[in-house]
Amino acid sequence: MRALVNSVTYWDVACLNKIFGLDGKKLVSIAVPWISHSGNGYYYPALPLVMFFFDPEAALRFLLAALAAFALELPLYKLLKNCVLIRVAAFYRTWRTATG
Repeated sequence: MRALVNSVTYWDVACLNKIFGLDGKKLVSIAVPWISHSGNGYYYPALPLVMFFFDPEAALRFLLAALAAFALELPLYKLLKNCVLIRVAAFYRTWRTATG
């Protein structure tokens, strides 16, 4: 589990560094972290629309990357959530049995 978290953290930092390393694309480098920190992802479809006016090719690449990320994120989130809930429930049952 720790290896998975470290891997996700590594890629998160790598992507953030790539975003801030964009030369001359201030709108993207300002908007993407703001959207990322919103945590809900509702603004992801709007960003490619805005990007389309400045760089249509980059907008398409971003849209495809966002769709791929969402396709991976949702099942992974549900899997991890269920694993954690199962472990917490098992711990609680063990603790409750031990304390009577």
